[in-house]
Amino acid sequence: TTRTKAAWNFPNPGLPYILSTVKPGPPTLNCPTICENTTNNVFTVSGGSGNFQWTFPSSGTITSGQGSSNVTVDWTTGTGQVTVIDLGTNGCSSQPGNCTPTVNPSPLAQFTYTEDGSNYSFTDQTNGAVSWNWSFGDGNGSASQNPNHVYEDGGDSYLVTLVVTNNNGCVGGATQTIQIFHDIVVPNIITPN
Repeated sequence: TTRTKAAWNFPNPGLPYILSTVKPGPPTLNCPTICENTTNNVFTVSGGSGNFQWTFPSSGTITSGQGSSNVTVDWTTGTGQVTVIDLGTNGCSSQPGNCTPTVNPSPLAQFTYTEDGSNYSFTDQTNGAVSWNWSFGDGNGSASQNPNHVYEDGGDSYLVTLVVTNNNGCVGGATQTIQIFHDIVVPNIITPN
């Protein structure tokens, strides 16, 4: 707003002066280290008015918290710059705060198996895995890297799942359906019928 007032005792009281508010500096943005293809990653900003505008690259999708000091983001692959602006309380937005999160790769889980009747041997083929969680589809599981499992309940097929974790704490998974081939019993008696 432009106003003039002689009582302000400016050197030239008849001239107009512009009254302004200083644009706030950028907010302090905290970028987490995250894993690719993960959900519920939390980004935070400290201080400020509590009224924030967040902008993410195409690899990040805000699922909740836009406008607040904490946002929850689903992240795919790749990295990019995150920006937040404090919208303030007096109509003056802040300068933007920026950060680029560290995005660690998730392991590509893979496994093979061999079978002997209902006895199955599973072999993990994931690069960089440090922990394993197997589910054999019949209510049993294992934390071994290369477990053996016997299917005893006589089913025909099972969905086997392997979930692995790497050194960065990133998780990957793989599933395969296995078929159980039952032995065929051939009688040793032949009749005309």
